[in-house]
Amino acid sequence: MWLVTTTEIGSRMKIKSLVLLNALLVLAGCSSNRLHYFSGHSVFINGNDVYIAGSGCEGTSMTDRPLLWVNGEQRTVGEIGNFNKANSVFVSGNDIYVATTTENGAFLWKNGISKSLSGSDNFGEANSVCIHNGVVYVGGQYQGAPVIWIDGKCEILGYSGCVNKVAIHNGNIYAVGYAGEYSSGTPCLWINGEKIELSVLSGHANDITFHGKDVYIAGECQRGAALWKNNQLVMCEGQKSCAYAVAVDGEDVYLGGNGFDASLRPIALLWKNGDSRRILEMRDEIYSLQIYDDKLYIVGSSKDELPFITRTLSSL
Repeated sequence: MWLVTTTEIGSRMKIKSLVLLNALLVLAGCSSNRLHYFSGHSVFINGNDVYIAGSGCEGTSMTDRPLLWVNGEQRTVGEIGNFNKANSVFVSGNDIYVATTTENGAFLWKNGISKSLSGSDNFGEANSVCIHNGVVYVGGQYQGAPVIWIDGKCEILGYSGCVNKVAIHNGNIYAVGYAGEYSSGTPCLWINGEKIELSVLSGHANDITFHGKDVYIAGECQRGAALWKNNQLVMCEGQKSCAYAVAVDGEDVYLGGNGFDASLRPIALLWKNGDSRRILEMRDEIYSLQIYDDKLYIVGSSKDELPFITRTLSSL
């Protein structure tokens, strides 16, 4: 059942373990407004057009800028601030929707015009947006609870947790994320508001895709990259890693995420059917994958101004 009141959850907030990259990214002699590091969080392909939502940073505190790339052209989406970023992009007809999270809360942008989803409450996150039959769905978090905004109305899925991805399939509303606190949450799938715990172990579900009758979910379980197929755990890495994205082509399943090298430095990883390889063009993470026209689009963190690369499927 949908839980529709916000008062029931009170002021319980999750405390995220933010990776403070700022200290590592400061470069001497930088100009005051030049972006030096980029991160793509979501890719959407519409015909010949490629849209990427993400962020850029000057390398100092409070310089995170939400960004949208359209066929390589960079646009700023919202104000600059600490951990401000565009998390998701979706195109429907001539309309471009972007979900952003900033210091001032959760926002949905439509064709360059923003609307606050969390009102005056800055304790909100907008992590994923999709459109189906003209209805706008945004998954995220509000006052520490996992939520989906449906045409702006906040539908609460539990008392604590977060929705990382929302998708519509065969007329059903799917959402993945976690229940509980960030550091000890349970990876979850919600179908039309009904919660399914994917594991009794701690972790997060980060992405979902569909192929035929099968449902694939990427995430993390017990601090290792994980894959669920039809709600069953079919892969869990034994080393510290995380899968943020999943894409499927026939019998081949691709996961994108991160891990660590022998020196314990973070690296970007791509898994194909459980076998991992390092993607050197990405700085330390892969956040989104999309298969289109026999190519795998790989989006993540990069020093390049356009944080994505492509690989032909036959080369992987």
